[in-house]
Amino acid sequence: MIGRMTTSIRAGVLRAPHAPLAIETLELADPGPGEVRVRYGASGVCHSDLHCVDGEWTVPLPLVLGHEGAGTVEAIGPGVTGLAPGDTAVLSWRYACGHCRACVRGRSWACSETRMGDCTLDDGTLRFRDEGGTDVYQYLSVGTFAEAAVVPASAVIPISSSVPFEVENTTVRLSKAGSPTRSASRRRREKPSAGRLVAPLAAVRTTILSAFAAVGE
Repeated sequence: MIGRMTTSIRAGVLRAPHAPLAIETLELADPGPGEVRVRYGASGVCHSDLHCVDGEWTVPLPLVLGHEGAGTVEAIGPGVTGLAPGDTAVLSWRYACGHCRACVRGRSWACSETRMGDCTLDDGTLRFRDEGGTDVYQYLSVGTFAEAAVVPASAVIPISSSVPFEVENTTVRLSKAGSPTRSASRRRREKPSAGRLVAPLAAVRTTILSAFAAVGE
């Protein structure tokens, strides 16, 4: 974060397994190349977050939890295209890098080149820092239990500003069934001629149908 402008935000930080989340003031650096700063308007709470709190999953600490979110693009870093400040967006924790062999062959679901598993940005660095000067990780590269975060641009999916944040956040759960990407969002804008087919996916199917209904598809 040396040499970068920062802004102060509040976030829920996990310091140790079994410890309650602490609401802390963190410094958030401006986005670098290929990165976007998003001001969150809604965040989901998933059992995956509880696994981290309960110590059942090993994660780097300290950590801003949360990986299902929606918000507004505040700033973009160098080289970012297809996004602009003011865009309404959802966040995908299972994003793709867009340039590995799998991605260029149209198999973004097989991408293994991101650093989401390390809970860092794609260059291996972090944008959150606490008041003591310690870098803070962000869960699955997005860290949605915060007022804002800097995330990989490929994790940001622009959608209509007419969709309420709570509905946007519902659509994030599509990532657990189909791993949406920005390329998928472009295809989504093309109206199907005969409606949409949703395969039997139990509870996930209901979420998908509800999201489509909410945005008028």
